[in-house]
Amino acid sequence: MTVVIALTVLLPNISICKEKNTLITETFRECVQKATHLFISGYYLRAFEQFEFLNQNFSNEAEYNNPKFQNKLLPVMGYTYQISGHPYRAIEYYKKFLTTYKEPDSKRAFVMFNLARIYRKTDDLEKAVDQFIIFEKVFAHLPEAALAVIERAEILYQQKKFVQSVNLLNSLYESNTEFSLPMQARLKALQYSISGNQQEAALNILLNTKWDVNKMPDIAALSFSALKLGNILLKDNDNLNAIRCYRLTTPLKLLITAQRQRIQKIKNYIDQSQSGNQFSNSFRVDYYKRVYQRLNTELENLKSSEDYTPLLQMRLGQAMLMVNRLEEAWLIFENLTLTESNNIDLQNEAHYRWIVTARTMKSWDDAITLAKNFNKKNPDSAFRPLVLQIMAEIFQEQKKYREAVEILSGLIALYPDNIHKSRWIFNKGFNLMLAEKYEPSRLEFEYYQENFPKGNLYHNAQLWHALSSFFEKNYQQCLDELNEMIKTTKGHHLYPEILYRKAALFYTMRDYNLALKNIKSYQQKYSDHHRYIESQILLGDILMGKGQLHEAIKIFTKVNPEVVRFYTYASFQIGKCYQSLEKYNLLIDHFKNYIAENNSNNVPRIAEALYWLGWSYEKLDMIDSAFPLYIKILNEHGNNLETDHIEFTLSTLEKYHKKFLFDNSNSLKKISNPFGNFKYFNEWLEFQSQKALQSKNLIYYSRLQLYLSKRYQKSDQVDLAESIILKISNTVPLASLDAQCLGEIGLLKVNLNLNSAKEYFTLSLEAFPNSRYRNLAYIGLSKLHLYNENHTEALIWLRQSYDQFSHLNNNIDAILMYATTLLKLKRNEDSIHIFEDLLKRKKIKSRYRAEALGGIAKAYQNSDEPKKAIAYYQRVYNLYRAHQDIQSNAYLESALLLEKLGESKKAYETLVEMLKQEQLKKYESYTIAQNEFNRLSEVLQLNAEIK
Repeated sequence: MTVVIALTVLLPNISICKEKNTLITETFRECVQKATHLFISGYYLRAFEQFEFLNQNFSNEAEYNNPKFQNKLLPVMGYTYQISGHPYRAIEYYKKFLTTYKEPDSKRAFVMFNLARIYRKTDDLEKAVDQFIIFEKVFAHLPEAALAVIERAEILYQQKKFVQSVNLLNSLYESNTEFSLPMQARLKALQYSISGNQQEAALNILLNTKWDVNKMPDIAALSFSALKLGNILLKDNDNLNAIRCYRLTTPLKLLITAQRQRIQKIKNYIDQSQSGNQFSNSFRVDYYKRVYQRLNTELENLKSSEDYTPLLQMRLGQAMLMVNRLEEAWLIFENLTLTESNNIDLQNEAHYRWIVTARTMKSWDDAITLAKNFNKKNPDSAFRPLVLQIMAEIFQEQKKYREAVEILSGLIALYPDNIHKSRWIFNKGFNLMLAEKYEPSRLEFEYYQENFPKGNLYHNAQLWHALSSFFEKNYQQCLDELNEMIKTTKGHHLYPEILYRKAALFYTMRDYNLALKNIKSYQQKYSDHHRYIESQILLGDILMGKGQLHEAIKIFTKVNPEVVRFYTYASFQIGKCYQSLEKYNLLIDHFKNYIAENNSNNVPRIAEALYWLGWSYEKLDMIDSAFPLYIKILNEHGNNLETDHIEFTLSTLEKYHKKFLFDNSNSLKKISNPFGNFKYFNEWLEFQSQKALQSKNLIYYSRLQLYLSKRYQKSDQVDLAESIILKISNTVPLASLDAQCLGEIGLLKVNLNLNSAKEYFTLSLEAFPNSRYRNLAYIGLSKLHLYNENHTEALIWLRQSYDQFSHLNNNIDAILMYATTLLKLKRNEDSIHIFEDLLKRKKIKSRYRAEALGGIAKAYQNSDEPKKAIAYYQRVYNLYRAHQDIQSNAYLESALLLEKLGESKKAYETLVEMLKQEQLKKYESYTIAQNEFNRLSEVLQLNAEIK
C-alpha cells in the first residue's frame, strides 16, 4: 500500500479505540498522530524516529500490543523502516506480521510483496525470488501478481540469466493480465534481449509485437531500443531488418510531445487512484509513481539532448542503399544534404552517400555533377578523397579512361599519405592499360610492386603488367612473366587465374597443343574456380582450332544452360562445328532445340538461330522450310533492338525476290509470294518501311530504310543513299536505333562535319557493347579525333577496331587508317607490322596494297633506312600504275632518297621516267618533280663541266 493510504486507515481505528474507552493515554495518541503526520508529509527519517520513540515507550502497553492495532501498525512501521533506509528492521516487522496474521487480504499481499523487494535490495536474491513466487501463487488472482513476475525477471537479468529472464517476461506478455504490465514486460524482454546480445530474439520481439502506446508509458524506451537494435543490425549487415527497426524509432520532436502526453496520463491515474483508502490499488500507485519520476527525468534529458533524428535518417538511408532501395536512399540523403540546420559534418557525409547512391543507380551524370559540387563546396572534407575515387571509378565504367587517370593522378598528388594511395596507383595503371597506353601502365604497375611489396594488389599488378604485353601482342613477353608468376604465387588466390591465362595465351598464339595441355591441367586442379565454366568454352575452342570438331561439340554440350552467356556462346559454337562438318540435319535439330527452349527460358539470339536454321534448310534444298523462317525473323524480331541478323535476312530475301521473278522451279511453287506485284526489291522495301512507320515499329522501319540506303550506295546513287540515312536520323529517336543504324548515321554526320555525330557512337557502345556493328563506332570516334589532329586518342579506337575486327575483309579501311596513324605518331615498327598484315591478305583491292607498300616505305624513310624505303617505293610505281596518285608520290620520294644517298644520277633517271608519264601531271608531286628535275639537271651539268 502507499504510505498515505496505510496511515489514513490506521488513524480512524485509534479514534475508534478511544470511543470504546480503550486505555490509550493522550501521549500515546499524540505520538501515533505525530508519526503519522510526519510520514504523510514525506519526512521519513523523522517519522522513523517517532515510530522508534513509540516502540521504546509503549511496546509493553496493552494498547500497543493489541492484535488489531498491531495488524494496522506492523505493515506501516515496516514500510516506514524500509523507506527510511533500515531494511533489516523492516524485514523484522514484515516477518512478524506474516507470522501473526494469516488472512490473505490486501495487507498481507502488500507485506509479502515489499518483503520480497527488501530481500532484493539487500542482495538476498534467492529469498527474494522465493518470496515473489509465493506471492504469485497466493495472489495469482490479483493484477499485481504481474508486478512480481516483472521483479523476478529483473532479478534473473541481474544474475545474467538472460534467456530465463526474457522467457519469463514473454510468458507474462502472453497472459491475460489486465492493465499495461504485459506491454511493459514485453518492452523489458526487448531491452534484455538487446543487452544480452540476443539479436534474433530481440528482433522477433520488436517486429512481432503490436505495440499499443496507450497501454505502455515507456514509449521513449521502445524508441531507443528500436534505434539501438537497428544500429546493431546495420553493423552486422542485416540491413533489411535494420530498416524495420529504424521505422519503429520515433523522431525526437514527436517523441517529446508523446512523452509529455504519457506523463500527463500517468499523473491523472495516480491522482485518481490516491482518492481511495484501500490496499488493493497501492501496488500500482507505487509502481506508477516510480514510472512517473523516471519519465520526467527522461523528458528533461530528451529536451536537453542533441537531436538524434538526422543521424537516424542517415543510418536508415545507408540501410536503404545496402538493400538496393535506391530511390528511397536518394531522397533521404538529398534531404539531409540540403537541410541547412543539420550539422555540417553530417551534411557532408549525407552528400557523399548521395553520390554513392547515384553511382549505384548508374546515374553517371548525376553522380559526377554531385561529386563536382561536393568538391567545390567542401575542398577540405575528409570525404573528398572518397568522392574523387568514386569519380575515377565512374569514368572507368563509362570507358572515359583518360578522365579517370587525371582524377587518380590528382588524388595521388593531393593525398600522398592516404591509406588508399596504393589502390589509386594500381587503378591508375589499370586505366592507362584500358586506354591502351601500355608502357605508362606498366610503369605504374612496376611502381606499385616496388613501393608496396606487401600490398593486397601486388600480384594483381604483376598479372596486369603481363597482360598489358598480351594486349600489345607481345606474346612471348607475356608468357615469360606468367611463367615467373607461376613460380612465386602458389597458394595465392590468383594462381588458378594465372594458369587459365597461360592456357588462353597459348590458344591466342595458335599453339593448340600447349593450350590443350595447360587448360586440362587447370581443370583437373581447379574445378571449383570461377573461371571453370569459361575454361570449358576455351577447351571447346581449342579443340575446334585443332580440327577436333566432334570432341569440341561434346565439350560445348556440357556447358550449363543456367549460365546463359556461356551457354549461348557454346550453342552457336556447336552450330559452327556442324556447319564445318556439313552436318545440316544435325544443325537443324540443334537449333530447333535451342529455339524450343525459348518457351521456358529467355534464350537470347533467337533470330540468329532462326537464320541459321533457314540457312541449313537451304543447304538441303528445303526452300519451302527455309523461306518462312526468314519471314518469321522480320515479322517477330525486326522491331527488337537485340536482334542483329536483320541485314542478313533482308539480303537473303533479296535473293528470293529475284527467284520469284525469274525462277519457276517446283520448290518455289510451294511458297506463297510475299513480294506481291513489286517488280523491284527497292519498291518492296519502301512499302514495308511505310507499313512499319504507320505501325510505329520504328526500329524495323530504320533497318529497312538503312538496307535500302545500302542498295543505293552499291548502285553509286550516293546522294540518295545519304538522304535516306538523314531521313532515319530525323524520323527515328535515338532510343529506337540499333547499333548499325547509330553507327551509319554517326559516320555520315562525321563526313558532313556535323557536331552531333559523337552522341551516336557513344550511345552505340553503351547500349550495344557486344554488337558486331560496334566497329562503326570505333571508326567514327577515331575519325573525329583525326579531324582534330588528335592522333593519340584516335589510336585508342583504331586499336580496338583492329584487335576485334581485323579478320573482316570489310574492315580494311580501318586497318589502313590504324597503320597510317601509327606512322604519323612515328611508331614506325608498329606501322610496318600492320601494313605487312594487310599485304598478307589475298582478297583485297590493289589500291590497298599500293597504300600499304607506300606506308612501309614511309616508315623506313622515317626510321632513316633509305635503301629499304626506296625498294618499297619502286615496288609501288612499278606494280601499281593504275593508282596514279600513289605512284606519283612514290616516284618523287624515291628520287629524293636516291639523291640523299649520293646517287644523283639514279635520282635524275627516276625523275625522267616519272615526267614522261603525262597522266601524272594533275598531281602536286609532278610539279615538285619538275622543279627537282631542273635543279638536278643543273647540278649534274655543272659536275660534268668540272670533270
